[in-house]
Amino acid sequence: MSRRQVAIVAADLVSAYGQGIDCCWQGMLEKVSAVSEVERFSTANFTSNLAAVVPGIDSHADNSLIEQMLDMLDIVIPPEITTDCNLFLATTVGEIDLLEQVLEQGMISIAASQLLLLEKIQQHWELSGGRLINAACASSTIALSRAASMIANGTIASALVVATDCVSEFVFSGFSALGAMSSQPARPFDAERDGLTLGEAAGAVLLLDADLARHCQMPILALVNGWGMSCDAKHMTAPDASGKALSRAVKLALQRAGIAADEIGGIMAHGTGTIYNDAMEMAALRRSFTAAKPLFSTKFGTGHTLAAAGIIQTAMALKVLENQVIPGQGNLNCPLPGAEEWVQPAPRSITSSPLLVVNAGFGGINAALIIENYTAEGGE
Repeated sequence: MSRRQVAIVAADLVSAYGQGIDCCWQGMLEKVSAVSEVERFSTANFTSNLAAVVPGIDSHADNSLIEQMLDMLDIVIPPEITTDCNLFLATTVGEIDLLEQVLEQGMISIAASQLLLLEKIQQHWELSGGRLINAACASSTIALSRAASMIANGTIASALVVATDCVSEFVFSGFSALGAMSSQPARPFDAERDGLTLGEAAGAVLLLDADLARHCQMPILALVNGWGMSCDAKHMTAPDASGKALSRAVKLALQRAGIAADEIGGIMAHGTGTIYNDAMEMAALRRSFTAAKPLFSTKFGTGHTLAAAGIIQTAMALKVLENQVIPGQGNLNCPLPGAEEWVQPAPRSITSSPLLVVNAGFGGINAALIIENYTAEGGE
């Protein structure tokens, strides 16, 4: 059976920059961080008081922070595909802010909160079914990969991928206990980086079989042409310093896309700003490519949004393809050794080449996604 093209036909994002992809993109171009002091809960006992939180949402409202973010997303599913559209939800802890109110009594579990959120999203977009993807900080890239794979194989024709996590005291305390957070806004790929900054976001991407997209006269923003996943299974929280497993995910994505490594025009990196992640990521990329590629992390400004990280990177990849420029890296003073040609403070022009999105999560989970421009003559 011939391979089907997987089209991105719509996307939207809510981040600490506000509502929409464009405001986040503008923040990236201007290297303006959306990180601020946390007012949602007391940080007196934690190692940081900073996070990137979505403006205008209320932690004391009747509905959860995540539900408030999802209500801000502007994604319309055409009536002709609503019945058959498949939902893929990526989240790590679901509506954890609601759970914080009852966890001490043991009234509900984190797994239950994720499933309740899945049902809410089904109802919000009037979808009949859904799948929950919980793969740590690689969740949304794996959700996109899973949806794209099923469309490419002809199993389904359309999918809505939703990814979200919020800044909560529960998660904040966990990262503080790990010693993973910086007291300053995160500095991805900087030689003096000392930890991550947490953030929150909600994003949605609508994927269609390209033939169906053309039939429905929907604009094709880009194609998802490759994906790969791996797991180093070395440690619960620390990555394998060699980068072998992430490099394996990149190799699989390239093979699936049918392109050579040197054809990649730029990389939307995971880039958390922690000592171990950034070093591992650079090791993996040097294994994967013989020459440096323009590399960029959004997390200096959006913070680390956990399950939503990959969907932010995908949204920014759409803007990179549209504008043919990769923003300069924010909060970069001096690149870590070996990354000098990869990550730079000034924006760089690129051609309409494929872009690589990479993520790594706790438990050694790795994911890679390749996004390309679409042309009416053939799309590749």
